[in-house]
Amino acid sequence: MPSDRTLFALLTALAFPRGVTTGRSSKRLRVVNSCSSEPLWVAHEAGGSSGPDEQNVQVPSGQSVVFTTSNGLADTRYWAKMRCDANGHECLLGGSGGPGQVCVRETETGLADYSHCAPFVDSKFEASFGITGLPCLPSEGLSQGCDYIFSGAMSGYTLPFRLDFSGSCTRQDGSSLERIDCADLDMALCPVSEKDLRLAGVDGSLRFQDKTNAALVGCYSPCQRLAEASALPGNTSAAAAATAARLCCPGSASACMAGAARESSYGKAVLDMCDGLDSSLGNTPIRCAASTHYTLTFFCPRPSLPSQQEVPGSAMSAMGDDQPSSDRHWFLIAVLVSSLIVIAAVSVVMQQRRERRPSYNRVPRSQSGQNLLEAESATSHGFDTAARGSSDGEDYDEPQKVEKTSFLWAMTTC
Repeated sequence: MPSDRTLFALLTALAFPRGVTTGRSSKRLRVVNSCSSEPLWVAHEAGGSSGPDEQNVQVPSGQSVVFTTSNGLADTRYWAKMRCDANGHECLLGGSGGPGQVCVRETETGLADYSHCAPFVDSKFEASFGITGLPCLPSEGLSQGCDYIFSGAMSGYTLPFRLDFSGSCTRQDGSSLERIDCADLDMALCPVSEKDLRLAGVDGSLRFQDKTNAALVGCYSPCQRLAEASALPGNTSAAAAATAARLCCPGSASACMAGAARESSYGKAVLDMCDGLDSSLGNTPIRCAASTHYTLTFFCPRPSLPSQQEVPGSAMSAMGDDQPSSDRHWFLIAVLVSSLIVIAAVSVVMQQRRERRPSYNRVPRSQSGQNLLEAESATSHGFDTAARGSSDGEDYDEPQKVEKTSFLWAMTTC
């Protein structure tokens, strides 16, 4: 199965053939900061580049920002970040990289290096927007007036969120949809053990902590955790390939929703915390009329992020200005000696665990766990029949036989 970006690109090519003029501006996406304690920043991209709006938009507590959803704007992503600097960079949560993000460096060969970014586990909204005013009737071959939406926890999650649909939206099975409510997402409920991953030789924990290990700032999906581990040398095992085929939602939409992803510890936890999310965990597209308005609300992280004073490295700021200089001198020496001891101990432990547990952020933002699967046609998730129209109306689940590329080859070329 191709990645979400590939699916969006195929959808755009099918829905907007050459000769169709797009670009009429509209603003149908509103992002709300419902966290009462601090601001958040919203990053976005479209087609692998920066989107049409300002990058890293700050949204103060209790306020909202609307984003441009131009006709035919495809392959978009919107995600939230917290504890950032004044420019929306160097974030404690959500700093997974992307266009215009400072954690992305350029290599000598001109490629993007995401090794300084956090893992791609954001709570996010993804969409390819149709043309307002045109009909959304795929059964009649009319799909240019359709939006296609992904939202859920297919790669993982960070902030709790709720997505409200104001318009006509349907799932793959034809049922209508008004809201996806994942306001109860809690990183403390992220599984610390996933049996299928351990059997594939990958650390079973799905929890992700910041670089200081002071804060829990994300939860991997099993597929994304496997993607990160499998991208490292020496991990292209048959067990990993078999596990990916089960956990990464391969094949048709019906097979995806009936697959092992929902039966994993992660899938059960997410489905228990979310209302309105299908059993694919948001990995199958939602089809909406291009007149639909979307309200994406983010809530405070659970558990709460530590205060600045609780984060290692801020101990000096917590001492106060009235501390005697001699005490500060000895305090600095004690901190230095303790740090050296801790660094030495951690180095020994990490050397022992290096082969078993890879460091985070080894997979670029552009590579989701889906990229590690066998390549399949986008029709297995209904995009082709959604654009062409199917003879029996709502059945846009029809798979198509295509030549496949092996999972092991995909892993070795990541």
